[in-house]
Order: sequence, then C-alpha cells, then structure tokens
Amino acid sequence: MNKCFFLGRVVSNFEFEEFSKTCRIIFYLNIEEKRKTKSGKYKTMSNLLAFEAWDTAAMAIRDNIREDDTMIIEAAARTHSGYPHDETFFRVTNFKIFPSDN
Repeated sequence: MNKCFFLGRVVSNFEFEEFSKTCRIIFYLNIEEKRKTKSGKYKTMSNLLAFEAWDTAAMAIRDNIREDDTMIIEAAARTHSGYPHDETFFRVTNFKIFPSDN
C-alpha cells in the first residue's frame, strides 16, 4: 500500500503547467513535527515537501490555495529518477484546504 497523509502550511511558490489535454501543479507544504528531546523539552522540526496534482485537482488547488493556508493531503509517494540523485515527491489523491485568517 502506498498511501501517505500530511498536514501542513502552503508555501508561496508553486508551478502550474498546461499541456495539450491536461495540466499539472507542483506546490510545497511546510510540515512541522514536534519531538521530545532527551532533556524532556519539545523541539519543532520543519520539512518542506513537494506535491504534484493533475487535471481538475490541479486547477482547484491553483485557484484556491494561498500562502499560509493549511492543507490536509492524501498522497502516494513517487520517485523521479534524475541526475545527480533521485527525488521523492508526493502525488495528491485527495485534499482539503483550510484558508488562513490573512
């Protein structure tokens, strides 16, 4: 099974491409994770992850996301083979956008 779930904040830059019969968006979420250290204090770590969506999902995301919006995403992990290294990204299968208060 290849199913991942994420909760994070939208980062401002995204790439939208139109092809002859479809479209794609690549966007980024800042995912925060809190971990307890050996001393018992909590430390917040941030990860910037890339997501890809196609067709109507791509258009809906493009038209509705703004910087700092929160998103819940269901995705499948994919690997793009390339030089100098392989890159992992996540293909969106379902999502929900929660607008920020800005």
